[in-house]
Amino acid sequence: MNTTGATNFGNRLFIKPSTNAGKYFIGISNTTTAVYGTTEFNYDTTYLVIVKYDVSTVGTASVWVKSSGVPATELDAGTAEVSTSRFRFGNYFRFFS
Repeated sequence: MNTTGATNFGNRLFIKPSTNAGKYFIGISNTTTAVYGTTEFNYDTTYLVIVKYDVSTVGTASVWVKSSGVPATELDAGTAEVSTSRFRFGNYFRFFS
């Protein structure tokens, strides 16, 4: 991990507006460029967003979006909304808030 600046990234969550009023898309990245899912989400609705970074592969970042409930396991969460594997972050973990 580069300790002198923010040139390495962990998972980064992105949101961009849809062309449809009151809707948006959720994306994820472990670089500077987001990959967006195809599901349109509604403003003024609460969602549980689950983010995963897999350090045992090529650095796959994934995001799940749930409108209700909390899955007990990753399998229960179903298919990720979007995943990307563009950069291996290594064995370092870092949360951005």
